[in-house]
Amino acid sequence: MQRTLTVLLVALGFALVTSLPAIAIPPEHFPPETIDETFVVEDACDFDIEIHVTGTVRHTHYFDQEGNEIRDITVFPNFMITFTNVETGEFLTSPSPAVELLTLNPDGSVTVTLAGLLGRLAVPGTGIVAQDVGRIVFFFEGPEDEEPDIIFIAGKFLGEGDPFPEICEVLA
Repeated sequence: MQRTLTVLLVALGFALVTSLPAIAIPPEHFPPETIDETFVVEDACDFDIEIHVTGTVRHTHYFDQEGNEIRDITVFPNFMITFTNVETGEFLTSPSPAVELLTLNPDGSVTVTLAGLLGRLAVPGTGIVAQDVGRIVFFFEGPEDEEPDIIFIAGKFLGEGDPFPEICEVLA
């Protein structure tokens, strides 16, 4: 009886050990980063546009069992973008809370998912003139791929994803 119990316990222990999932490396969370950047775009309109980006960014990196980075998530919880006509001082501000998810594939390709309110241009008295809100998934074949494939898109996109025609018109 004792021998049967011992064999049973050993078999049970072996079954538990071999059935445990592989233990992955825990994600790496980075401290929130404050962004306050200003730059000028010169060729989008008949005038220069100053772009001021502010907000907080949070990064998390995920790894497989071998320690290879397989996914990055970047969260922009309170991003604001201000577009200013450098000549007149006219400006528009856009809230842009969003999430970026990068999936790093073993073959070197990358899938990039952007989700949230990526940008919105609202003019007082007129309303929304351009916006990117929803989810867009891009597929890059490799690091040299400058024209990724759009493999999924859902949401509302005014201005065809390019805010500059509307910005130029509103800030002129």
